[in-house]
Amino acid sequence: MNIPDFFFNNKNIFNLSDEAIYQLKTIFHPIDIKKGETFLNEGEPNYNIYIMHKGIVKTWFWRNDRERILNFIFENEPLILPTTKYNRLKVSATTVEDSILYVTNKSELKDLMKKSQELSYWGFQLIDKFITLLAEDTLDYYWMPKQDIYKLLLEKHPDVLQRIPLKDIAAYLNITPSSLSRIRANIK
Repeated sequence: MNIPDFFFNNKNIFNLSDEAIYQLKTIFHPIDIKKGETFLNEGEPNYNIYIMHKGIVKTWFWRNDRERILNFIFENEPLILPTTKYNRLKVSATTVEDSILYVTNKSELKDLMKKSQELSYWGFQLIDKFITLLAEDTLDYYWMPKQDIYKLLLEKHPDVLQRIPLKDIAAYLNITPSSLSRIRANIK
């Protein structure tokens, strides 16, 4: 599938005119990444923006000898990673399954957005969607019991148990795998 097909097939999500889609085609390109591949590393520079087409990516970091998963990026979601003022990544990104992402350089996208009000608004929506996802995954879930967060994850992504290893779900919830087993037993 090429980039115009991706945007045309997801027109209801991206809400763009055909002309805007063709403009994006000039700067976005697909990349295939195999399952388990870390393609962005904490501390390295990053100048790109990604949109998930197929697969799942986890964003994560190591603290106190444990992997902490910040969030999972699913189909049609943006992957815009937090960086320092020197464009150094604060997290890593690893595919959970074979994935196809569309990638563009941030400066190319900014240049295109300067020329098109429609694309400028779309860029705002893209960033807003990412911030909303991040807020749900961090701020909203901070006070919730882990069992409720697990239930929400299952509601939003019913196939998550077939796609994401339980150890990763436990790391996302910031609990041990045995605690996740108890939560799963209580829900059944």
